[in-house]
Amino acid sequence: MSYNQGYNELGCCLILPTYLDMSNKTLWQSYTSMTPRFRLTLGLVGFTTGLIGLYVSDKLEQLWPAPEDDIQLPAVHVQSRPRGSE
Repeated sequence: MSYNQGYNELGCCLILPTYLDMSNKTLWQSYTSMTPRFRLTLGLVGFTTGLIGLYVSDKLEQLWPAPEDDIQLPAVHVQSRPRGSE
């Protein structure tokens, strides 16, 4: 196995195996190099996390409702005018 040697921002020596050196890949290339099963799992985990977050936030808002604001908004009146009259 071959190794790459580098330095981090603190000047400490880093020795990494070459298969961990992914500095020349874009995010899309890294994503497409994953197996389709892992990509599907990653997508389902993200979807499930979002769904659970929506459900939990609704339940928390039922337990602790947001305080009502006592701000009086100005009244807005909309008038329609014929076209061309400005």
